Amino acid sequence: MESLIVQVGGRPVQIKSLVNCNGEAIGIGRGLGNQVILTDPYVAPEQAVFQCEDGVWYFENLDVINPALLNNEILPSQRVGLQSGDRLVLGRTEIQVFSPDHEVAPTRKLLLSGWLHDDSIGWVAAILAMIVCSLLDFSLDHLLYATGEVEWKSSIIDLLWLNLFLLIWSGAWAVTGKLIRHHYHFGQQIFITTVGLIGMIIVFPLLEYIEFASNRATLSTVFSLLVMLLVVARLVKLNLYFATSGRHATFIGIVVSMVIVGGLSAVNYLVQEDFNSYAQTENVLFPGFTRFGSGESVGGYFDQVEAMLDNAGQ
Repeated sequence: MESLIVQVGGRPVQIKSLVNCNGEAIGIGRGLGNQVILTDPYVAPEQAVFQCEDGVWYFENLDVINPALLNNEILPSQRVGLQSGDRLVLGRTEIQVFSPDHEVAPTRKLLLSGWLHDDSIGWVAAILAMIVCSLLDFSLDHLLYATGEVEWKSSIIDLLWLNLFLLIWSGAWAVTGKLIRHHYHFGQQIFITTVGLIGMIIVFPLLEYIEFASNRATLSTVFSLLVMLLVVARLVKLNLYFATSGRHATFIGIVVSMVIVGGLSAVNYLVQEDFNSYAQTENVLFPGFTRFGSGESVGGYFDQVEAMLDNAGQ
């Protein structure tokens, strides 16, 4: 191959530097006289050179302070021949070399392309999703766990914390996307995060009825952990999709989800007291399925029991 394309930076989510040379030697190093200038402090001013001889490109390492790697192995000699697609590591900088006819991967389908390029729709949907999430959380909290009068102050504080979490989580992913892909997609990040929270807000109260029906607290805990794993894994996958162009988003989402859910479960287990001398009582008695959603306070329940006993005595 008479032409050589040098690519600096090996991560698929980063902007790469490409140098296309037609037969002339290519110098690499921190020195300003090189064709490929690196800022890596572990690279020498004149670290290496690419040279073409009889249509074959050779890599010659000029500085041996730090070992150079070729396809994850230390160079067998200071001068080696190259093939299209070979990967070199100089210091902490990854370099790949290609011929102009090197086969590239087929075009990947861009899912949700409308959401990626229409910020106005993303913002409108994000705001509506946050409103729906807040109303749903407030409604279910007071329909399923009603114990008397609504405590507006604590409810408003809880909703503010919920929305603050949405903004911080989405903002962190948006900043990641801005740094990596130069697109922040803040509205879209808020939307998909809010949709994930809405799913958990709806499903978690239902899991308590599994405990009520089976009379097994462990079963409800297992289902809760599974739901959290699935929702967090899916959420991280979508966040990665908007913020990066990296592959293996599903695998990364599963790993991150296991770390987050496992960490929260471990912390919850460690903070539990081994013994508590105070009586532990439930504030809400969950009714059967025929009265789904009509939570009853303990005081009201015992008033009804007392009234039934009085009627029976009469």
